[in-house]
Amino acid sequence: MQALHDVLHPGCSDPQCYFKSLWRGAAAGLGRGERTEREAYDPVLKRHFSILVQPLVRPPRPLREAGDLHAVVMMSDISDIKQAEAGYQHLFQELECMVCLEKERREFSEGMQARLLTILERTTDYIAMADAKGGMLYLNPAGRALLGLGPHDDISHMKLCEHGDQEAKDRIWREAIPSAIREVVQRRRARGAGAAQDLPLPRRQCLGHADASRARSAQLVAEGHPNRYISDYLCLSIKTVEKHRSNLMMKLGLHNAFDADQLRGRERPGRH
Repeated sequence: MQALHDVLHPGCSDPQCYFKSLWRGAAAGLGRGERTEREAYDPVLKRHFSILVQPLVRPPRPLREAGDLHAVVMMSDISDIKQAEAGYQHLFQELECMVCLEKERREFSEGMQARLLTILERTTDYIAMADAKGGMLYLNPAGRALLGLGPHDDISHMKLCEHGDQEAKDRIWREAIPSAIREVVQRRRARGAGAAQDLPLPRRQCLGHADASRARSAQLVAEGHPNRYISDYLCLSIKTVEKHRSNLMMKLGLHNAFDADQLRGRERPGRH
């Protein structure tokens, strides 16, 4: 082993050289007639080695000196194997990281969906989801109560536009559904899904959001009724009515109640 050390590490005087500890362990094993195997990184040669010390014969008893030990020492360069193992380990760590990120994204998405569902289930607004043909896919509890349906009644045969006044129906077909289709097409186009004409129509693309109550609320606001009256009349919360009023004034370019009164005065010349 000393001769092998001198060949591989000429002039080495490092007391921590792995050959020294290897020889001590191998000598103890040879004294018992056992072989020694070890993998080590050689900092001088910058290579990984697999070293096998195999006794040739069983040692005599009693063992007088180390010169009575005879063995074959085999060294194999396993640097490529170690490099491949390191590459696989790095890849495995990256995969673990990707799995963790995907799990976090899924949990976040599920949490957001659960929160959204809670909002839809608890709101007092009429909220429905339908496919492109108007077939009902979802109706929240407030909508079911408004239509006199129970929580487990089947809505698959119902159409979104069967309910509400004619103005709400017209807005759904004229604005809501085309807008939903355009939004889905734009999103897919942004993802590189190809031209809009090549995209299949989405199966679920319409969220009817307080259609009947919003239209009626806007009408009552335009007629000049106060928020409390509209809230009691339509069974809506004050905040919902305030939001409807704010949205209507924004669409009409009105800044305050005085502007709204002036607009109603122009629309009704006979009113003083």
